[in-house]
This record gives sequence, C-alpha cells and structure tokens, in this order.
Amino acid sequence: LYRSTSPNTGYVNVFTTSDPSVITYTDSALTCGQAYYYRIAEIDASGTTGPMSGYRYGQPAPSQPQSFSISLVSTTSVRLKWARVEGATAYFIYRGDVQVATQAAVSGTVQSYTDTGLITGTNYTYYVRAVAYAGDNAVQGVPTESVIIQPLPPAPEGLKGEPLSHYQIKLTWKAVADVTGYRIYRSTTEGGMPTMIGQVQQTGSYTDAL
Repeated sequence: LYRSTSPNTGYVNVFTTSDPSVITYTDSALTCGQAYYYRIAEIDASGTTGPMSGYRYGQPAPSQPQSFSISLVSTTSVRLKWARVEGATAYFIYRGDVQVATQAAVSGTVQSYTDTGLITGTNYTYYVRAVAYAGDNAVQGVPTESVIIQPLPPAPEGLKGEPLSHYQIKLTWKAVADVTGYRIYRSTTEGGMPTMIGQVQQTGSYTDAL
C-alpha cells in the first residue's frame, strides 16, 4: 500500500503484507486538513511488485470541539464558545438539526459565534461540528454535546412604587410573558449597585418592608 499527498507523484510504501486474506489497513498519525492519496500493488510469489492501481483519496476528520458552552447576551441573542480544534478550517453551527452558520476558524484558542434573532421564552438547542477542507473536499468531525438555552427575558415595564406606610412600599409592574418569576433589587442611590431583596413567582407586585 502506497501513500502520497499528491495524486500523481511522491508515493511511499506505508504497509506490506504477505497474507492474501488481509484486505484492510488503518493509516494513523495523519494531519487533519491534509488530503492523502493511496494506491495498492500486488506482490507475486517471487516477491515481484506489480503495477500500482489507480488512486483513491481521503482525509482525517477533525476531532470533537471541547469546552462547548453558551451564554446569554440579550433578549434575542446568545453566544456560543468552544476550544479551537487542531487542523479545523471552519465550524458548522447547528440550531436544532439545521445548520445556521459556518464560522471560519480563528488563530486564538477560543472560538465563538453569536446567534441572533431569537424569541424570548423559546428553548433553543445548539451543537457545533469542526470541519476540515482539503481543496473542495470537506470532512466534518464528531459534534459537541447538545446544549439547550433560552434568551434573556425582557425587562419588566411600568414599574411603580406606592407607599403603604412609613416603612412599606408596594412595587407593581407589567407582567412579562413566558417568565416564571421576578427578582427584586434595591439600591439607596440612583445608579448605585443594587442588592437583591426578594423573589416572587408569576405576579406583578411586591411589598418591600424597609
């Protein structure tokens, strides 16, 4: 069995066997993104090598992207991140079972993609595949594990404060669709760092006792 990185020249013997029942061979220690060309030749009983066959070619698949994670960006977008795969020239981004983008590989150790146009309250499932091109031929690797996420809910509107006594304030706001609850934050200065003081489930009001 002979191998080359060019279809017509440079073939080197990589495997020889005298057992005629052996009809398979696994070639290893190859470079992702490089196309390899193979030819095979018979050896007769006297040890004479016959003419080589026509070539067949293939290339190694890139490995599975590691450290895949998703973070919330806004009410309509999320950011996907994963570690760079050696030899990969691009990454296919899937939302559900549909490829939504092709992201070119960058030189840094962390790769990323921001998906936009999402709908609040909707679950989205993502995974990523590394792909290696050799000429016009593309080989996809094993996908990441799928991750499910929802975009951030919008900020509640119409927040009002109504004094109930000298130490109580009732807060009300417009309900936000498709949320399961609200966290209440308070600060003693305008624009200051707020502190979470309570949490309510599916209601548009909260009474703060000062």
